[in-house]
Amino acid sequence: MAGALADSAIECATHRIAFRPVDGGIQIDLLPGATLDRDVVILIQPGQARSSLTILAADPVSTTAPSVALSAFQPPVAMPRERIALKLLVDCSGSMGGDGIASARAALHGVLGDLRDHDVVSLSRFGSSVEHVLAPNAATRRTAQHLSPLIDRIQANLGGTEMEGALRSVFALPTTDPVRRAAHHRLPDLAVGRNDRRGESE
Repeated sequence: MAGALADSAIECATHRIAFRPVDGGIQIDLLPGATLDRDVVILIQPGQARSSLTILAADPVSTTAPSVALSAFQPPVAMPRERIALKLLVDCSGSMGGDGIASARAALHGVLGDLRDHDVVSLSRFGSSVEHVLAPNAATRRTAQHLSPLIDRIQANLGGTEMEGALRSVFALPTTDPVRRAAHHRLPDLAVGRNDRRGESE
């Protein structure tokens, strides 16, 4: 990485990486033990605002995946949001084992910390089946305290990757009432291990 992006903050959400300076920039290397069993996702935050761009290049080594793509987008300025209803769906198939599921847990904790009391959040996980860990609920401190240990226990142990059925099941979860009723009702009794339940707040 060189030129205008050489002063960027860089992180990798999928693999363990290391940086070393090279002539005019920075080289990114996978650490020993990191394998190319999934997409390598590298997040680059430039030190200064840059124009959005997409770069597509030929891979001189791989014949099964002959193209390498790099996209950099400048987020548009947006008005502060009033409220969101966020349905989190996590891939817990066997291929997510190791670094993948650890990164997913870290991302879930990060998202949970950015929600507000008037937001709505649910959490589901899927593989060969789908499990609704938490039905849609107001994202209060109490909900966060309930959900955090459930996130810590998430494992990549649900077999294959049946994404379509999982998406349909999560889309069907209701999100209309949890905020209005949160002050008077307990959290839904949903936990890992109960397959394909579409629970609601009582």
